[in-house]
Amino acid sequence: MWDDVKDAWNRVMYAESAEEFNAGMNFLRSLVGEHSDLMNYIKETWLPFKHKFVKYAIDRYVHMSNTTTNRVEGAHAKLKVCFKDSKNHMCAAGAAIHRCTLLQHTRINAAFQASIFIREHTFKEKLYDNLRGVVSRYALMLIAKEKARIGKCGCTIRRTHDLPCSCRLGMMTTIPLTQVDQHWRRLTSISAPDESQPVLGLSIATELEVIAKMFKEANVSRRQAIKERLREIAYPDQNSMCPPPNKLPTRGRPNEPKASTRRIPCSWENVVAIAGSKQASNSSAPQDKARKTRSEKWKSIPSKQSAPKKRSKRIASNSAKLPP
Repeated sequence: MWDDVKDAWNRVMYAESAEEFNAGMNFLRSLVGEHSDLMNYIKETWLPFKHKFVKYAIDRYVHMSNTTTNRVEGAHAKLKVCFKDSKNHMCAAGAAIHRCTLLQHTRINAAFQASIFIREHTFKEKLYDNLRGVVSRYALMLIAKEKARIGKCGCTIRRTHDLPCSCRLGMMTTIPLTQVDQHWRRLTSISAPDESQPVLGLSIATELEVIAKMFKEANVSRRQAIKERLREIAYPDQNSMCPPPNKLPTRGRPNEPKASTRRIPCSWENVVAIAGSKQASNSSAPQDKARKTRSEKWKSIPSKQSAPKKRSKRIASNSAKLPP
């Protein structure tokens, strides 16, 4: 029975419309009873806050999949593991918080790098050409899931995640980057200025002064290297980069007749090979001469012709005499 009650409560929590919510509540009442203690507890404790946990109510606002406090609770649990003791002094607590924050920062940067460099087979379609390496992998997964969804489009993902819904994806060949919220396009932990506001105080004068000082104090080879780097930045279409060479097959023996995997013989091996060939040619000369003499001798002997055989006539002893 409790499994049925849990399933009914899940139907109430994950209802996508008010009709589904009411149907789930009616089913729950039929299981536990209208005036049972459990039903009274639900009415007094949970239903007054249904706008904070029921799916169709929270999907009216932008939440970016943050609908629970699980992340906060998880971070709190990891912080308590780093403390190891509740009686530490302030310096030990500060060091533990620093280590926990550093680990979390490292994991976030690793996720950012994965979104930039990893190319999954699912997102190699033309639809994702403008989003690969620019948008978070989680956002791409949400878009792929929305594209594969079958049924009426309620444009829920547009309200909750600011991503294109299935009805818009059906009319697109390539998703424009402007259809994705800035939240999913930020793949760095460095705070960036607001694009809508004018950029104030952003300059490279200090960096150029440091580079000029390094250039004056460096030797000739170091100056040449600095100049090449600056040329690559200033003239990206005139750099010295070239396309990679054709990939050569490394497995198996080459098919070219001239290609060989044998080593080059040494000088003494060449001398021995030449001497052996001369000796073989000298020893084979008498044998060739004797073979030639025998063949000429056999040719001079006339061949015996066999005499033609006479056919014997058989006369039957008991044959009858013919009449005259």
